[in-house]
Formats: sequence, C-alpha cells, structure tokens
Amino acid sequence: MKIDTITVRGQRADKNFLKSQSINRDGSGPAGNADGSLTLLEVYQLQPNARGEQELHQVALEGKVLEFIYEDGSSWLCDASTLHELYPEAEQAQRSSEGFVLPHVLRDTSTDRGLVSEIAAKLLKVFASPAIDTGIKALAEKLEAQHLGGHEGLNRLDASFTLQPYDGEAADKPFLLFLHGTNSDTVGAFSALKGTDTWRFICSQYGKNILAFEHRTLTRSPLQNALDLIKLLPKNAVLHIISHSRGGLIGDILDRYTPAEDGVITGFSTDNI
Repeated sequence: MKIDTITVRGQRADKNFLKSQSINRDGSGPAGNADGSLTLLEVYQLQPNARGEQELHQVALEGKVLEFIYEDGSSWLCDASTLHELYPEAEQAQRSSEGFVLPHVLRDTSTDRGLVSEIAAKLLKVFASPAIDTGIKALAEKLEAQHLGGHEGLNRLDASFTLQPYDGEAADKPFLLFLHGTNSDTVGAFSALKGTDTWRFICSQYGKNILAFEHRTLTRSPLQNALDLIKLLPKNAVLHIISHSRGGLIGDILDRYTPAEDGVITGFSTDNI
C-alpha cells in the first residue's frame, strides 16, 4: 500500500546541518543530479531537544525517497510504496484520520526469535527522487556494498560469529544456513545470538557446518538470490534454515523446489503467484 503522508516528531535540521549531510554515501562530495544521485531536501533529528520539546512536521512522500538512520548505525532506504515493510502499522494508520505518526523506536514484534526487539531512530533524511532510476539504483548498490563488506556470497560462520571463507566442501551432516533480511547482513540480523546458550548449542550441534549467505536485497529479487545460492551450495546438501524477514522468502523458494521423499516438487500454484 502506498503511504501518502507521514508525521515526524522531532527537530528539522538547520541549513548548516543540512549542508554537512549533503554528501554522497561514499563521501565523494555534494549530492546532486548531475551523476544521477539523490538530492537531499530535509533532515529531521528524531530525538527531543534539550528541553524535551518535540515539533510535528508533515512530510508528503510523493516523489520522495526516505533514509532512516538508527542508533546502531544501520540504515533503511524506502519510498511511499515500501515504507510499510519497515513500519507495517503505517498501512492501518493511513486509513485513519490522524495518519501515520513516525515512532521514535523501531520494534520487532517477532518475540519468538528471542532477539533484540527495539532500536531507536536517530535521523530521517528526505531526498527528492531523481528523474531517472539510475540514482536510486546507485544508492541502493552502495548501501548493499556497505552491508556486505566484501563477503558477498556463501560464507562459513565460526564460533566467534565471524564470517570465514567457505570452500564449498560437502559434508555428511546437515548445514545450518542463516538468511538475513532486507538491507541487512548476517551479523546485523543475528549477532544477538553470540555468547548465548542458544549459540553454544548451535555450535555444538553443527560445528563447521554453519553457513551464512550474504546477498543483495535491494537490487536482486528473492528468486535471483535463491538461484545464486543454489550455485554455491554443495550437491545434495541438507539444509536447516534460520531466516529473518525477507530471508524467509528465499528459504520458502528453496523448500518449494526441493524434491520431497517421493520426488514431488511443490513449486508455486496459480494462487501463490
């Protein structure tokens, strides 16, 4: 569902702060349209000021691209049609007279995972959409590269929760595979497991058979991710999967196109599509 307007609680940055933020994500210089990059329009500081005051600002989303930056340094890029992926409650609020008021804290309601469930929002950057799609694609590719950190592909995850090269060696025991979500990576999505009894149990059960698929989520579809992953897995590998958010779509594709014991492949029905 496309969200038309959001209400932001916080302080609109002054011109000096805006100027300091008007650089490309790679630090190469002022943002502009000459190279297809996004043009920064406004920056909102999403925490109360020293006096605890909060201003309310209406932000129209038509023709805008939003970048949310959180206290842990993570970020999320979206527009009016994809905001609900980050804030599902925006869809319901859009139908009410009050509209959607941006919360200060991003909450994960998936309590069954037992992971960190809250993160404070720090900044909201509002960009003008470029006249051509190359600007968004270039920024998306830079965001992906920052998360992947040179580890794109299939990696082995060691006991210290560090990504190590995976040589494609087969094993006679199942692999545990981690699949992260949108605009994320394995460490960002699952590192809260590190040092826990759950992680120690996982290491004791799977040993060196713990894999992490670092993949692009903004410029690749889940289907393309699944195809790329299949090429990297050893033949006839048995997988146990832990996924987060969009990573579950990749896991679902793998499951539906893996033959059952009777050789039947489920695939997708017309209703699914």
